[in-house]
Amino acid sequence: MRESFEIYGYNHPAIFYTDNMADKEFLEHCFSSLRDAVIAIKKYPHLEPLEIPPSFQTHVLDMVSTIDAAMVSILHNLPKNNSKDRFIFVDLEWNVETLAQGYVTGRGQTAIFQIAYRDQIYIL
Repeated sequence: MRESFEIYGYNHPAIFYTDNMADKEFLEHCFSSLRDAVIAIKKYPHLEPLEIPPSFQTHVLDMVSTIDAAMVSILHNLPKNNSKDRFIFVDLEWNVETLAQGYVTGRGQTAIFQIAYRDQIYIL
C-alpha cells in the first residue's frame, strides 16, 4: 500500500481507521506519517490513580497447596446467611496470538489469574 502511495504521488495518510487495534503497529510501520504530531491524551485526567490500600495484603501463589488453602479460606469466610454482600473480584490476563502482519489469531493460555476478597488479593 505504501508503495502505491509513492508510485502515484499521494501523500501518506495523516489518519487511518481500523476496527482492530492489532493493526495499529502494522499501519504505523507502513506509514510513519500516522505517528507525526501525535500527542498522548490522558483518558481520565480527573481521576486519581488507583492504589491498593495499605491494609490490603497481596499474595503471589504458585503451588497447588497454597492456592487450595487460599480458596478454602475464601469459602470459609463467605457469609453463611443469605446476605447479598458477597463480593469476589476476579481478573484474568492472557497473551494474544498474532500473525507477523498483526492479525489476531487467538489467545494464549491464561497467564495471570487474580482473585480479591475483602482485604486479600491472590495472584495465581
